[in-house]
Amino acid sequence: MIPAEENGLDRELVLFIGRVNDPAWKEQMQWLRKVCELVCCATIPAAEKWLVDTSRFPGIIVFSQPRRDYYNPEKVQHLVEQLPMARAVSVEGSWCEGESRSGHPYKGVQHFFWHQFQPRMAELLGHDATGAGTRTETENDRAITASGNPLPEGTGLLGIVTSRLVTYEALGHACRQAGYRTTWLRTGTVDVPRGLRAIIVDVGDLGDAEEVLAGLPDQASVTPRVVLAGFPRLADVKRLAADGRTKVVAKPFRLHDLLWLLADCIKDATSDRAA
Repeated sequence: MIPAEENGLDRELVLFIGRVNDPAWKEQMQWLRKVCELVCCATIPAAEKWLVDTSRFPGIIVFSQPRRDYYNPEKVQHLVEQLPMARAVSVEGSWCEGESRSGHPYKGVQHFFWHQFQPRMAELLGHDATGAGTRTETENDRAITASGNPLPEGTGLLGIVTSRLVTYEALGHACRQAGYRTTWLRTGTVDVPRGLRAIIVDVGDLGDAEEVLAGLPDQASVTPRVVLAGFPRLADVKRLAADGRTKVVAKPFRLHDLLWLLADCIKDATSDRAA
């Protein structure tokens, strides 16, 4: 069992169950330790024992699931029922894809993939239990509810790399709602405007992203970027993110996820320059 970080009592208590060091969310766990009071238990019985021993009540329960049907559904349900005011979520690895169609998704538990971990958890941590919805909500219900939440805001100029005007217009409109200005960087652009805060790259898959990023002008090589791509795989994401400036958002995506990661990568770049 891993104790909470210092000063954690001033923050949301999160109970994380399962494999803390799984490669799919190992780095994200470092972020989670900074933003909440985190208690980690390897198994559901260990979590139940911790609840009895401490008489504490977490606001969020996270079941980490590296593959489908990783936990006994009855044990999940029993633990969830012991904490009726807690929000329950399952963070899932690539082997969980298709679970909603051919697996046995846990009832009353929100599901999101490893590449959605940070923005979705940030959204949960930003809302109290009374505004978190009910356990009978579907994923569509939650998406509709989330559409009414305030968007992560930002300022400055963004470059949007896409081959389609309609995609640029859609992304540009969304980013301007959050406070940014945008410019279209068409494929093959030989120059970029000065002062870009970040670049959004829209591609079909991450294999295409590497070619597009390599083709950006030299002056854009140190600019933070967010890549939009379908079906990202962990190895591909890690390869792209190795430069420390690139983050990946899986398509289809929620606007909140894109804007949260965009603001996060801009903040990281600003901190690096200040250091």
